[in-house]
Amino acid sequence: MPPKRRRGRSSRQANPDSEDETSSEELRNPSTLLRPELIRLRTDTAPSDDSNSDIEPGYSCFSSQPIQKTAPDYAKLLEKMFSLESVEKTSPLTPTELRAEDIFQKTVSRTRDGRFIVGLPLAQDPNLLGSTKKIAFRRFIQLETRHSKNPEEKTAYANFMAEYLELGHMELVPRTQEGMPSFYLPHHSVHRPGDPPAKIRVVFNASQKSTSGLSLNDILLPGPRLQLDISEVVTKFRQDKYVFTADVKQMFRQIEHRPEDSSLLRILWRPNDQEAVQEYWLKTVTYGTACAPFLACRVLQELAMLHSNSHPNAANILRTRTYVDDLNGGGDTVIQALAVRHEIQELLNIGKFELRKWAANDRTLLKDIPEEHILPAAASISLDEHADSELKVLGLSWNAKLDAFHFRLAPVLQIQTKRDLASQIARVFDPLGWLIPIAVKARTIFRLVCQGSYSWDDQLPSHITEEWAKLASELPLLETLEIPRYMPVRNGELYLVAFGDASEQAYACVLYSVLVTGTSVIVNLVTSKARIAPVKPVSLPRLELCASHLLAATVQKYLPLFPELQGDHIMAFSDSTITLSWITAEPAPVWKVFVGNRVASILEVIPKQNWYHVPSNENPADCASRGVMPSDLASHKLWWNGPSWLSQLPFSWPLRRIRPELDEELVKCEARPTQSVSLPLKTSDNLCPQLEERFSNYFTLQSIIAWIIRFKFNASHSSERRAGPLSMQERIQADMVLLKRAQSQGLAEELVDAQREKPQLRLTKTLGLFIDTQGILRVGGRLRNSNLPDDSKNPALLPAKHPTTTLLIQWAHRCSLHVGPNGTLAKLRQRYWICNGRNVVRRVLDQCVQCRRVNPRPYQPIMGDLPKERLTTIVPFHITGVDYAGPFHVKSSTLRAAKVLEAYLAIFVCFSTKAVHIEVVADLSTQSFLLAYQIFVSLRGQPAEIWSDNGRNFVGAANELARLRHLLRDQDFQLAVHNEASKNGSQWHFIPPRAPHFGGLWEAAVKSAKRLLKINFKNQVPEMNTFRAVVAQVSAVLNSRPLVAIPSSPDDIAVLTPGHFLVFRPLTALPMDSSHTDRSALKDKWTFAQHALHSFWRRWKREYLLEVQGRARWNVQQHPAQENDIVVIIEDNSPPLKWEMARILKLFPGQDGVPRVAELKTQHGIFTRPVRRLCPLPVDMVPPDILDAGTSSDTEVQEGDNVTLVCAASGQPPPRIQWRREDARLLQIYNGSVGFVT
Repeated sequence: MPPKRRRGRSSRQANPDSEDETSSEELRNPSTLLRPELIRLRTDTAPSDDSNSDIEPGYSCFSSQPIQKTAPDYAKLLEKMFSLESVEKTSPLTPTELRAEDIFQKTVSRTRDGRFIVGLPLAQDPNLLGSTKKIAFRRFIQLETRHSKNPEEKTAYANFMAEYLELGHMELVPRTQEGMPSFYLPHHSVHRPGDPPAKIRVVFNASQKSTSGLSLNDILLPGPRLQLDISEVVTKFRQDKYVFTADVKQMFRQIEHRPEDSSLLRILWRPNDQEAVQEYWLKTVTYGTACAPFLACRVLQELAMLHSNSHPNAANILRTRTYVDDLNGGGDTVIQALAVRHEIQELLNIGKFELRKWAANDRTLLKDIPEEHILPAAASISLDEHADSELKVLGLSWNAKLDAFHFRLAPVLQIQTKRDLASQIARVFDPLGWLIPIAVKARTIFRLVCQGSYSWDDQLPSHITEEWAKLASELPLLETLEIPRYMPVRNGELYLVAFGDASEQAYACVLYSVLVTGTSVIVNLVTSKARIAPVKPVSLPRLELCASHLLAATVQKYLPLFPELQGDHIMAFSDSTITLSWITAEPAPVWKVFVGNRVASILEVIPKQNWYHVPSNENPADCASRGVMPSDLASHKLWWNGPSWLSQLPFSWPLRRIRPELDEELVKCEARPTQSVSLPLKTSDNLCPQLEERFSNYFTLQSIIAWIIRFKFNASHSSERRAGPLSMQERIQADMVLLKRAQSQGLAEELVDAQREKPQLRLTKTLGLFIDTQGILRVGGRLRNSNLPDDSKNPALLPAKHPTTTLLIQWAHRCSLHVGPNGTLAKLRQRYWICNGRNVVRRVLDQCVQCRRVNPRPYQPIMGDLPKERLTTIVPFHITGVDYAGPFHVKSSTLRAAKVLEAYLAIFVCFSTKAVHIEVVADLSTQSFLLAYQIFVSLRGQPAEIWSDNGRNFVGAANELARLRHLLRDQDFQLAVHNEASKNGSQWHFIPPRAPHFGGLWEAAVKSAKRLLKINFKNQVPEMNTFRAVVAQVSAVLNSRPLVAIPSSPDDIAVLTPGHFLVFRPLTALPMDSSHTDRSALKDKWTFAQHALHSFWRRWKREYLLEVQGRARWNVQQHPAQENDIVVIIEDNSPPLKWEMARILKLFPGQDGVPRVAELKTQHGIFTRPVRRLCPLPVDMVPPDILDAGTSSDTEVQEGDNVTLVCAASGQPPPRIQWRREDARLLQIYNGSVGFVT
């Protein structure tokens, strides 16, 4: 599936003056000039020195006229600043982007060692390219001339190219490739300010025009923009307590190009002017080509997708926490973070990528990483107390030792011109808007300049320069700010609280995360956004609404970054009662366009019940909308921590809702005046309102309406009476009647809206609804020019909730042989368009009895409480469960020709301690079991209660398993064992039939015993005595299993096992010391034994009982079973269509009131089954011998009978007429009774 592109949201969605397209008048508006989409005006500039953006063209700021050489740099900074203020959203890929993705998927491959190979996404034939060899040669000679004047740069350039050649990233062009289509790339060096002179980067100019006027970039598809939003990456970086960062070393150059594409990436080079100029071609993804960023990011996504199962955490980092070649990760503990670090290293190593420039907030995370791969500032953590540990992370200054962000500002210069002011404002990099209050102050000054008629180099007036000087003098104070990096979001109850506000200068929003853990509340500033208010007069309530709209858009963007967040934990606050009235109005009136569009967009993100009122003095967004001086911001608690009550427990927050009567006139002024439109609906059908609800088949309903139409026609046209079967025309007329009834009852507003000149309802505009000549509401759409039938081009609209719609769906479902929702909807779309069609079809098909019989869903009662028998603490085996296992093949003796016999295991399990006693029995006879039971009683004592199966379902029904099942279900066997138990005071219980989960305790013991025997014997057939000995060892092993989790500390006491209750220790433990045997010692040991036994029972209550308290499954109560429900009984050995149907006669609830056993009535008698084995049917469709057959009071209407017709609309009887039999029968069905027959 192709990736989705990241694209900035247009500011038209938040700017109050953006309802119409930008006009020439707006271009003179300073607020318009600040809009991001107008800043991007192309200029021809050289590539920048940024490795990730050296192929992007420069942009001028606010003007398309030629400006000075340094202006593009200022424009790029301003563009970055304004783009960070926009709220991005994901948009579908364009056709050209889809084509680039398709080429990538078809050409991507791997080398044997795992390195990726990609193809150039060509949009046009490379043969269209002209020659660039002469141009490249001339540029190379100019480069050498410049190098002759700068030996240091020449040496650095030669070293760079030598490394390029040594690493195999370029090679000499083979002679065999000289005739291929080629393109020669001019190249030059870039040097980043602040780097040493020897550190340069060579970039290649793929935008150089060839002799045909085309460049390589002109025929390349740039592909979608896959880089993540940097603010989202920083936000994810803040959510782990222990974090690390790293860069992918030479990411572009670790990806190879296909050999057939290398001819388009040729360069000219020689290390010195004493050698001949030679031709090379570049083998890897190349800086300067339009597709390089797409290919590099797409390869990382491909690597994450291919190995997401084996490296899930690392794949998640590549998808959500990587900005081009910078990545970060972490965890809530050092161990977790270290595991994630190892995993991302392993994953990138698979793709032959290496990580460098490591940094972390804990030195442990950097262990076993070579020192030369660690940033110097990060290497000083915990080594030198006074060393500077500040480094750059995603453009932000991060002090890893303090684990806090800082702002480092360039020296603020005096401003003289508009250009100076723009450059100073754009220098502060603040992707999350933490300094928005100061930015608003600065941008307000810039807006004043834009309002004047100042060009870029005009001298600014003194009052503007003085105002800027006052602000600039305090900017160095921002370097004292310490913003905590760690923003906890897990291990507690998380809230996302947002505030919005507006002033005459700007409107803004701010988001906070609140984590509640016990009585502790942690508040962190997440992000903020702001917009400068337009010069065009806009009312303050509208600006407040724009602030709420900006708030909702920001919340929508950041919601995916907080997966732990619950829907009702998103809270929005505003201090504008008018705005809150617009948002929370009930019922919502039809607002004017400005208010209506924004309110609808807001409610799509944050429901109206999550909006609250906050006083202005407690609204932190007020700081952003009005602006704050730097000296005040550093200690501004309201801005950094929100209102004081936000740091308290949520139940004490003042969640105020506005009263509807507040500012009623101001609220109503934005309501659109309504117009009464009378639509003459034809109601001459005189049909009863509930007619459709009386039928379960659309064909029958259609026939009834057609018969009524014929009846009406014959009554008024005695000379042209119709007879015989219904015609197709009559059925079509019946369809029209049913469609009009359904639309008049379920789509009344749409019928009115479709007749307006300017429709107001969203559905009308989206589907292009219109009313045809027959009065049917139809969908317009865009298929007018197709050759489809008229009903398919303009299908009739049907309401989602109407009986006719339901009957049509059922009819299409049956005609399509019970196909799924998509197939049923496709058949309906040939003539009808159902509102919310997919969901409606699914709902109706969910009630299909035939489909439910094929794919039944059983009841799922919540897991019951542990029975009191499991919680008894008297002695082991006081309450016991028993089950059989086998058969096992054993030899009668050790002789080679010994006879092979069958043996079985009788497994006794203690309900409270899970202790196991296993006896070997020779056959399935009652006598053999009674002997095993007597041995058990002799060794373990007489149990008070014994529980066993009442029969089991054995898949496959092998002969031996069938015999075992027959034994356990045999009435004589049950009576014999019950009598044997009763003689000694034991009571025998049987669980419900076909309910193995009721006996999960002994089922688990059987499974464990069989597994151990299977592993140890493999395919061998042991001798009987050997088999008994191994069974005894299996019993000892099972009694030595821990009842609770094994402690990790060596200081903890031994783990509790069933053996402690039998012999005071695990049965597999070493023997205890018995050297002291005098009387006093024996007495002390007896006392110790009694004390130990009591201690074991206390530990059993304290440790084991608490361990089994949770419900591992069946922990959600779904639709409960009820008496008289019609169900099918699950049978493991037969297909669903063969399962027997039954009615629930009686339910047996447990102590918690939840029924888990039911008494059923079927055609073959009354049975008891667990509720988990029953699947409910959606309707009462049962055989007559299950449900009592009802008696009908209908009187058969004979031909020639006198009848009286009462009209459903008027209730007045027409004249008595002599009717034929078919018409009289029609009346009986139509009126639902024969009371009218006389």
